[in-house]
Parts: sequence; C-alpha cells; structure tokens
Amino acid sequence: MGGTICPPPNEKNEIHTIVEMRGKKEDLSLQSFYAQLLDKGTYWIDSNRLKNIAKSFTHLSKKANVIGLQVADLVAYPITRHLLDPNEPNLAYEIIKGNIYQQNNKMTGIKIVPEEQKKDCQN
Repeated sequence: MGGTICPPPNEKNEIHTIVEMRGKKEDLSLQSFYAQLLDKGTYWIDSNRLKNIAKSFTHLSKKANVIGLQVADLVAYPITRHLLDPNEPNLAYEIIKGNIYQQNNKMTGIKIVPEEQKKDCQN
C-alpha cells in the first residue's frame, strides 16, 4: 500500500480495503498477506497502529463495478507491464510514474506481492 491516507478533519482515521475477487487460491493468498500485515506491521507503520486503523478487508466481484477498483486497474496495468518488461515502450506508465512515491531517486512506492515474485520482475 503506497501513499498516505489523510481523513477529512473531525473524521476517524480508518482504512477500509476493497479488493476484486480473483479465485479461491488467490483470494486466500491475499487474505493471508493482509493478516500478516496486521500481525507484523510494515516498515512505516507498526502492527498496533495498523490494527487500530485497518477496519475491514472485503472481496468484491468484478460485477459489482466499483469505480475505485476500475481506477486501480487503470493504474495497475501500466505499472505491471513496466515491471514485466521495462524496455517495452509504455506511454501510460510514463504518464503516471511521476505520481509513484520516490525517495532518493528510487521508486519506493511500488511493492511486489507476494515476495517470491520479486525475482521475476525487473525494477
């Protein structure tokens, strides 16, 4: 999860995660990863703080036609294409790459999950 979530003033600081259903195996894998995040936290957010703000994790069918998931697909596809073949021309990626979090000229806002797939992707 890259980025920062800032709630409007006077509202609770909560994260509700919605993901698109893929298949039983994939859904279970993602649910397991989410549970690990809550148990271990991340480099930036410890597990107690994450447990306090992560309020739900929901799988929805593509048929639900959720606008936020459609936007996520529009952003994720060019990034995935770039990670799989960084030498292939990719205008959509060139347009959005400036919005991916960077620190010291290194793109730290991209997380490849699950971990074992990192070796298959080039950054």
